[in-house]
Amino acid sequence: PGNWNTGHSFDTTYVPWTPGSGPAHGTIGPLLTHDERMAIIEHLKVRDDEAEARPSGPIPVPSCPVVAADG
Repeated sequence: PGNWNTGHSFDTTYVPWTPGSGPAHGTIGPLLTHDERMAIIEHLKVRDDEAEARPSGPIPVPSCPVVAADG
């Protein structure tokens, strides 16, 4: 149980989780229309997951000790 390759379903039996509610038995979302599915696919095509990992703003430059030319 839990390691099956059947995945999770999106169907009309979906009930949003609330504290104290029982298990959803694999149903994780409402049944989607064809247009809703296509909108998700288009979003995934342009999503940039790497953007969240990149720092925002200027990239810090590591400080390097200055060595005098005469040693």
